[in-house]
Amino acid sequence: VEQAIRHPSHNHKRSYHDIALVKMAQPVIFSKTIRPACLWTESQENVSSVIATGFGLTTNNGFPSKILQKVSLDILTKAHCAQYNDRSKFNRNIADEQLCIGSVAGRKDTCSGDSGSPVQVLLNDQECVYHVLGVTSVGKACGIGMSSAIYTFVAPYVRWIEQTVWGQ
Repeated sequence: VEQAIRHPSHNHKRSYHDIALVKMAQPVIFSKTIRPACLWTESQENVSSVIATGFGLTTNNGFPSKILQKVSLDILTKAHCAQYNDRSKFNRNIADEQLCIGSVAGRKDTCSGDSGSPVQVLLNDQECVYHVLGVTSVGKACGIGMSSAIYTFVAPYVRWIEQTVWGQ
């Protein structure tokens, strides 16, 4: 990684605008296992489940995974996340630029070390095209009970992403 570019409105004390881009030092070579992902551009998430991936902790007190982990999670209401997550991080409540994601069945979640990892939706099974709906941001507990976490919703940031990557 040559450079990390945080969103200009991001404030580490609060969890709003928690999104960044990385500029690679070397070009990415696409292969059978390395493929581009599309960005979600719809203003609504209009899906009920997502796939979260990451190399974070595999249990609350565990160690980071050396193998990419994958879990299917549910889109939950923002009211649910407001009830269970740290209010000091969200002085304006859960914003439109954020998603509440967790597991209705419980015991499935992202964890520490997964921050910045994608939350994706598979829209076309035959072409295996994933769309990045969100980015893992902040949570409270790793898969304990019906845990949930806050994710940055990508669609409101597509213009900033394109301007940063492609220029004005």
